[in-house]
Amino acid sequence: MTRIALGLALLLASGCTTSTGRYIVTELPLAIGVQPNLKPLCIALDPADSRGVWWWEGGADCSTRSTSDVFRGDRGTVSSQGATTTASFQLGLIGDPRRGDPMSQSVSVALTDGRLRSVATGSEQRTVRRAELSIPLLIGR
Repeated sequence: MTRIALGLALLLASGCTTSTGRYIVTELPLAIGVQPNLKPLCIALDPADSRGVWWWEGGADCSTRSTSDVFRGDRGTVSSQGATTTASFQLGLIGDPRRGDPMSQSVSVALTDGRLRSVATGSEQRTVRRAELSIPLLIGR
C-alpha cells in the first residue's frame, strides 16, 4: 500500500506546478462563453509560443481532465504587451447547422497578475505554472 501511495504522489508531482514552468494554467475551469450549455474550460497558455493555447474540460479542478485529451486551440494566438498576455482561439461546437446552431465559439482571454479573465464573460480564475501539459484523466467521476 505504501508503494502505491508513493507512486501516486510521484505521478501527480510529474506535472507539478512550479513558479517557473513553461505553461500558465487556470487552477479551476473558466466560464468562457455565452452559449448556455457550454461548460467552463481549463485553459493553458505558453507565452513564448504565438500559437500556444490549449483547453480541456477539468475534473474536480484543472489538474485532471474529463475530456479525452488536452486540445490545442484551433487558430490560436498568444501575444504579450507589457504585463498582459492575451490569447484567443476557436472552440468547435457540436450542433446542427440546419437549425442555425453555431459550429464554433470564439474564445478570448487576458492574463494579468496571475489571473486569467474571459473577455466574453468577465469570469476570472487564478493561474499556476506547470512544466508540462500531461493532465491525467479523471477516472470514476
